Amino acid sequence: MDHDPFRWGRPNDATYGGYNTKIAHANPQAGNAAMPTMNTQQPIVTGTSVIAMKFKDGIV
Repeated sequence: MDHDPFRWGRPNDATYGGYNTKIAHANPQAGNAAMPTMNTQQPIVTGTSVIAMKFKDGIV
């Protein structure tokens, strides 16, 4: 079991092979010190909400 949160849900390399970094245009050789810290400017919300009101003649 791997306790590293960055690897949770990722298939095992021994089973499926290594991750293809060309798919995500990632550079595995880039060091963390050379890269600036990036933060999102517009967070993406993936949840939904359902609001309803019940009246005597129906539901809105």
